[in-house]
Amino acid sequence: MQLALSISISYNIYGKVFISCEEKNMNARLFFKKFFCLLFAVVSITILLAATNVLAAAGALDPNFGSNGVVKTKHNGMPSSAWEVVLQTDGKIITLGTVKLSADQTKRVITRYNSNGSVDTSFGTNGSTLIEIASFSGSKIALQPDGKLIVAGLSQRGFAAVRYNSNGSLDTSFGANGLAALNPVNTSSDIYYFVEDVTIQPDGKIVMAGSYSIGNHIEFEVVRFNSDGTRDVINSLDWGTLGNQYNYGKAVTIQPDNKIVMSGDMVSCCDSYHYISLARFDPNVLLDRSTFSSGRGAVTARLNYFQHSSGALALQADGKIVVAGSILGMDWKTPQNLALARFNSDGTLDTAFGGTGIVVTDFGAEESTANLVIQASGKIILAGTTSSAGASDFLLVRYNSDGSLDSSFGTNGKVVTDFGSATDTATGIVQQTDGKVIVIGTSGDNAILARYDTGMPTATTTLTFNSVGAYDGWILESGENSSKGGTLDKISNVF
Repeated sequence: MQLALSISISYNIYGKVFISCEEKNMNARLFFKKFFCLLFAVVSITILLAATNVLAAAGALDPNFGSNGVVKTKHNGMPSSAWEVVLQTDGKIITLGTVKLSADQTKRVITRYNSNGSVDTSFGTNGSTLIEIASFSGSKIALQPDGKLIVAGLSQRGFAAVRYNSNGSLDTSFGANGLAALNPVNTSSDIYYFVEDVTIQPDGKIVMAGSYSIGNHIEFEVVRFNSDGTRDVINSLDWGTLGNQYNYGKAVTIQPDNKIVMSGDMVSCCDSYHYISLARFDPNVLLDRSTFSSGRGAVTARLNYFQHSSGALALQADGKIVVAGSILGMDWKTPQNLALARFNSDGTLDTAFGGTGIVVTDFGAEESTANLVIQASGKIILAGTTSSAGASDFLLVRYNSDGSLDSSFGTNGKVVTDFGSATDTATGIVQQTDGKVIVIGTSGDNAILARYDTGMPTATTTLTFNSVGAYDGWILESGENSSKGGTLDKISNVF
């Protein structure tokens, strides 16, 4: 009888290897057992070695991206920067930054790159679109499910957004000729508004988060536009009724149940300490007093000298909330250490994370956080900047899900990258579906994109090997379970 086998080998995000075999001829059990033992040993060693090699590369620049993992861009040869980054579903990369056109003229610019790091010339003009709308200053970017782009910022001192089509052209059907803008509720010259983050709800509504300031009173501000650019909801969270007065809204995200989570930092009016601020709103943008923070809908956690990084907020798959920022020096200006906190879904600190729910990391220089991503394994990667002796470089740090440093990443959890300029500053990070991360920022006069291999694929990979008829071979048994028999050359036509 002829023997035929189908052998499948899989490995998952944790590096575990699974081998399964299917006997296509169920009378070949004896041969299968002997064959499997040998095959298992050979294949397991091969796959495990391959997996080890992959994990060893965690934190290395990806040589398949740009030039040895790095893309440098000067728009039209002018000094440029990159602030924000989003990924399209097809793997293309979109950045929001600036280009200095002259000594006294700097404009915002959107640029799209192909997945290999080359500029996508089908977008805008030779890959870029200048934001030309007068009085609008954009600072954040989000991608709609249909591929259109939302740039959030201010116009005439009020919250505003501009929308672009997927080809980089202005979407004039949005708002008024592409611009959706809210006049300030109070036009007093003492009122200031700040936009720090933007996200898109599943129904297409646009949620913007930031702060408003009047005198010595600073509060969270949430603004929501309908998908066509018309005004939907404005809500200013009065932290004064919760015992605090100086709150800066810094980040926003949407839960699967459409509730809105917003985070920031606070300086108390009474004791001058710094705190992490966290609030949750229901789908109507009212404080979620049903389950969050024992019916208050908002919570603070003391962390002295803490400054929340713009947009540095993420949700874990289990609903836990992760925020990141930096610990300032005693001058309250110079970043010194990295700060990471995790809250349970009810707003309490998760003490399984670092023992208290808050982890502060000091690498001995001046370190600051730009943003973070959470990997499928539950590990957390912070992107930021490390500075010493007047020079600065990109910094990546990976933490295990319990808050400890991941020693398998870079050098004891840390990766530092010098792009050749005295001032390399990371401003954003995004994660690809294959687990690799792209970090953006500025190096001297160049906008920088760098892609790193994290050694953590996001899905199980399966390889299946089917036997080939001409090479299957033969086995002879006097009986199905006799363990006795002989062999026959594969080209023979008879038993």
